[in-house]
Amino acid sequence: MFAERFRVRRNWLLGRYTVRTFEGHSQGISCVQFDEQRIVSGSSDKTIKVWDIRTNKPWSALTLAGHSATVRCLHLSGDRLVSGSADRTIKVWDLKNTGKDWSSAACRVTMIGHMHTVRCLQVDDNKVVSGSYDKTLKVWDLSSGQCCLTLRGHEEAVLCVQFNARRIVSGSADRTIKVWDLSEGFCINTLCGHHDAVTCLHFDDNRIISGSVDSDLKFWDIITGQVCLFLFLCTIY
Repeated sequence: MFAERFRVRRNWLLGRYTVRTFEGHSQGISCVQFDEQRIVSGSSDKTIKVWDIRTNKPWSALTLAGHSATVRCLHLSGDRLVSGSADRTIKVWDLKNTGKDWSSAACRVTMIGHMHTVRCLQVDDNKVVSGSYDKTLKVWDLSSGQCCLTLRGHEEAVLCVQFNARRIVSGSADRTIKVWDLSEGFCINTLCGHHDAVTCLHFDDNRIISGSVDSDLKFWDIITGQVCLFLFLCTIY
């Protein structure tokens, strides 16, 4: 593992690399995921493409059609792909064995319940948590596609979300971050401090880091909701 990383880094620094372009979408690409075998892209052309990472030949790409509007977010985990769209739905796709037979991929579940674009989502083995322009978050049963919880509290679109075994953390165009109890669905804390939409975040057991259109990165104490001493100013494009 160390030798492989050293080789990749050395080749990158010395300019010994090849740029490969994957072409096939007819409109802009809005989201992407990848693993060791595949690149998955979602587009305004309403499709998802699954690319063999070893080749950029157009014939090698699988096209997943089913959404009726822009594919806005993706989560790839093993052979399971989950997509959210401006058509207000979430779809669960089975990519098992697609390396040998592209035609075996299929949409297994469609989740219906949001009233506007599904902007962000995260998935584990049992559930999907999604955030939408309808200002809500929803927790879904992955197998049945049924909505288990609807979380209300944001005053504008939900733009980013992450969860763990106990908490959901969401960022919104209302400039706030909310920490939710995953099992009961109530808001534990609301973090205020950004001056524009919160577009990305990540958290662990102790801290939340958030990025905003206000060009700031903020570190927060996840328990108290207070901003830590670390604050970086940057330009977000």
